[in-house]
Amino acid sequence: AKAISVGTSAFIFKKSGIVLKDVIYRQCIDDQMSALVSSDYMATSIIAPGGYGKSLGIASWVMRNLNRKTFKHSIIYFLTGSQVDDSYSHSMPIDTWISRNLFKVNENVFGSPELFRDRYFIFIVDALDEIDSTMTKSATFFSKVVEFVSKHPGSKSVKVGVTARSSVWGRNLVQEVINNKGAS
Repeated sequence: AKAISVGTSAFIFKKSGIVLKDVIYRQCIDDQMSALVSSDYMATSIIAPGGYGKSLGIASWVMRNLNRKTFKHSIIYFLTGSQVDDSYSHSMPIDTWISRNLFKVNENVFGSPELFRDRYFIFIVDALDEIDSTMTKSATFFSKVVEFVSKHPGSKSVKVGVTARSSVWGRNLVQEVINNKGAS
């Protein structure tokens, strides 16, 4: 997960032409991720207009936190929407997909709470709205994320973050959360 997350961050930095040390610090992204980790909530969404710096902000948060003492034994799994599109079968539950792709096992690792005892599993998808231009795959994947969060409501160690443009969030994704009673 660390190698994938570093690679994802490096890709975002390279694509933007900005190196980590030159990224403008987005305090609101750091605050939101810190609040998520320290809360009983399982998920958060980072929503802002296109060009705000969501990708760079979350990539810099990942890079700064991968080696922090707080997350020493934790797993941070950071992907872009494009990476999701390349590897996700949209009929598969998220927990099964992560178990197979990351942990290389067929059984659902999220059914074993002892695996995440004393550590976090933080799954972040950047640019959720860029999985596909028609939003069909994006909306399907997001509904699977909401389903995943709903299936593990008591988990204090499993955390999910997604980024999306505010226009797409309001138009296509927010209803998925509102219509799912377990997604609070």
